[in-house]
Amino acid sequence: MIIVFALRVVTPGDPVDQIAPTNSFTEEQREEVREEFGLNKPIPVQFLDYVAGVFTGDLGDSYITREPVLDSMLKRLPVSLTICLGAVLIGLIAVFAVNLHWLPAFMFTIINSNFPH
Repeated sequence: MIIVFALRVVTPGDPVDQIAPTNSFTEEQREEVREEFGLNKPIPVQFLDYVAGVFTGDLGDSYITREPVLDSMLKRLPVSLTICLGAVLIGLIAVFAVNLHWLPAFMFTIINSNFPH
């Protein structure tokens, strides 16, 4: 959680440049955007707001789409879970395929050890 916030803070550039480019917005409009997203507050206050939002499920709004981040994440969750499940299944198949080389020797040992000599 701290790393995510820190990356947002230390990333070069102003997030307002992505939301409201200087060639399309006046400085007053850019200040309104800063206020809307809380970017005009001191960094410790922004962090406390971020932590409070995470614990209450309010992850804020996307800078690009301006829709709630949680809604955006939940929309993409089924596809992400499908990809994850597919990767796990491929991994399991690969593990079984690689480890099948010992199966004949194992079966021979079990069968051979059960018969008296």
